[in-house]
Amino acid sequence: MKKLIISFLIFLLMGCQSTSLKQNSVTETDVAQRFVSAYNAHDIPAMMALVHDDIKYMFISGDQIHTETNGKDHLNRYLVPFFENKPNAKSRIRSSQKSGGFIQLLEEAVFVDDEGNDRSQCSFSMYQLKNDVIINVWYFDAHACD
Repeated sequence: MKKLIISFLIFLLMGCQSTSLKQNSVTETDVAQRFVSAYNAHDIPAMMALVHDDIKYMFISGDQIHTETNGKDHLNRYLVPFFENKPNAKSRIRSSQKSGGFIQLLEEAVFVDDEGNDRSQCSFSMYQLKNDVIINVWYFDAHACD
C-alpha cells in the first residue's frame, strides 16, 4: 500500500499542458504546470520534453528519502505501465509558488479506487529546474485535502 501511495504521489504532479510543448518556449513559471497537464493527458513524450536527462523522482516520508526513478529513460519506462494501471490518474494544482530555480506545488491527486469510488488526496511537491527543465522532483507524504 505504501509503495502504491508513493508511486501515485510521484506521478501525481506530472503534467499540465498538451502534447505540443516546445522546450525552448517553456518559462520557469509554467514548467511544473505544463508537466502536470501532460501527466493529466497521460502524454509521456510531452512529459519527457520537460525533464532533464538526469531527472530524479524522490519521495520523502518522515526522515526517509526514496528515489523512485533515476534518469529520463527510467522515468519513461516507469510511466508506461503506471498509466496502463491507473487510466484515471489526474492531478489538480491547488497552489504554487516559485523561488529561484524551485517551484513548490500543493497537488490534489484525483483517482478512482478499486471499488470504483472517486478519491482524492493532497501532497506537497518541489520541482527543481536546471536550464528551464525539471531535474529533481521531491514528493511528500499524502494527506487529506483541506
